[in-house]
Amino acid sequence: MRETLVDLVEISGAQIVSVVGLAKNTGKTTVLLYLIERLGAAPGTLALTSTGRDGEAIDEITRKEKPSVTVREGTLATTGERSLGQEAGLTVVRDTPYTTATGAILVVRADRKARVVLEGPTTTAEMGRLVAELIEREGARRVIIDGSLDRIAAAAPGISDGVILTAGAVLGPDVDTVVRKTRHAVDLFMTGRSTVAAPRVSGVSRYCAASADGADWEICEGSVITDLSAVVGMLQKRARYLFVSGALTDEVLETLIENDLCPVVIANDATRLFTSERVSARYAQAGGAVRVQRVIGLIGLTVNPHNPEGIDFDPDGFLGAMRQGIPDVPVFDIVREESGGIQTRP
Repeated sequence: MRETLVDLVEISGAQIVSVVGLAKNTGKTTVLLYLIERLGAAPGTLALTSTGRDGEAIDEITRKEKPSVTVREGTLATTGERSLGQEAGLTVVRDTPYTTATGAILVVRADRKARVVLEGPTTTAEMGRLVAELIEREGARRVIIDGSLDRIAAAAPGISDGVILTAGAVLGPDVDTVVRKTRHAVDLFMTGRSTVAAPRVSGVSRYCAASADGADWEICEGSVITDLSAVVGMLQKRARYLFVSGALTDEVLETLIENDLCPVVIANDATRLFTSERVSARYAQAGGAVRVQRVIGLIGLTVNPHNPEGIDFDPDGFLGAMRQGIPDVPVFDIVREESGGIQTRP
């Protein structure tokens, strides 16, 4: 019998797990409910939060119905002050200094099986503090973060110990396109660790650094995006390595290619990588490479063959294609499980 997704969460030892959707309607909420049901059996063992808002009956953007987030008795969750009035069976444990569009973020506990609208902070720093508080102050044994690709920072090492990605038919017009797009997203998450340590710079939030030997660094304060010309100037002094503290984009890599500069670009972690499949491939073909200081623990990938905006895929064919195209990551279709968490057949 294959290991289930829950088995892999347990085996990973991850105390903080982010569920990240590669787009809307990839089945992220369904995966969240799956984990809640199987990981939250004992009161007080599970806490839930979100990088945005999840659990509302109607999606605020698409205006379509969404599956509600229902939790077991004893489960901790964070929600907005005004969202709390919509739900029964929840008791406020404490308030927090963080706010959303629906007021202050509150920590609540389910008195019984109850529905909750998950809301949490949108900044990385606040999410990190909130998660630490849920563990240290409230005693949660595991925290699940409801995330999304546009707020991917919650998946960063230091906030999350492990990540589950969700992909679906909504990502493209055909199976091959979806597999290719998902393969690229997985490749970004699995970017290898740098063998060169980045320089330590105090008192500066954004900086770039270039080095010929990986030991002596020239520092440029600012973002690689806004100070790209200065970065190019540093690299033209025969630098082999470039460290960027912020985001790495297509524009940056394309500029490096145009200037015949192909250093090893080092980012903090994969949540800072926003490069397309096309440009990433061009940079690699030109002789460049991208590495990270801290790797992200990718636990697994789930797939959703249903496309509410178009044509559904054949579930078996889609699952088989994803497993064949992404063999290095466990792939699950949890909706089609035949019994309590068993991975579906290839």
